[in-house]
Amino acid sequence: MSPYSEKIEGTTCTITVEGDFTQGNTSGIRLAIAEAIKNGVTTVKIDMSETNHIDSPSIGILVATHNSLKAVDGKLVIDRVKPHIVELFSFLQLDKRFAVNPA
Repeated sequence: MSPYSEKIEGTTCTITVEGDFTQGNTSGIRLAIAEAIKNGVTTVKIDMSETNHIDSPSIGILVATHNSLKAVDGKLVIDRVKPHIVELFSFLQLDKRFAVNPA
């Protein structure tokens, strides 16, 4: 089973992380996002409703995605984030770079 699912509608790609967002599944997610942006996606939504833990390589993927989208006037949205991860994003001031929507 894949650690994520992907759905593209128009210029929006939604990635649903299935479980924790850790180094073990970042390469597949990173490649899926890069391919989507290459094919014209300008909005990437990451659904973290099933995520209880995120590690630094995964945070790096989010920052890199934000930077790639910014270059094409796009945006990154992190949806359905559990409170303790919202706190982490806030502490790291990532909520100032991209939208972080609590669960």
